[in-house]
Amino acid sequence: MAGGVVLVQGASRGLGLHFCKHILSARKEARVIATCRSPEAASALQALQRLYPQNLTVLRLDATREAEIREAAEAVAKEHGRLDLLINSGAMLHPILMATQTGLVGFFSS
Repeated sequence: MAGGVVLVQGASRGLGLHFCKHILSARKEARVIATCRSPEAASALQALQRLYPQNLTVLRLDATREAEIREAAEAVAKEHGRLDLLINSGAMLHPILMATQTGLVGFFSS
């Protein structure tokens, strides 16, 4: 496949969503597999899938759940047989930064 097969983990928003948008617009033949914990709640990703129904597949994947990792891997293997690029943009905000944003910073600094 000339466009390649790309899996973007953590694609519901932020960098992951932007990676999907960029790849889909720049490489017309690319196949993008976008994963996220809650596809049904990822409205921007759902909208992108409506724009690229032949090129974008959305899979449920919580990276902390082995069964979901296995299911996603099996689905990719069955449908595409390979990956050309894996982008892991799923992350957790550092606990100190999260505390700052939620107002709990005093808890960590006392």
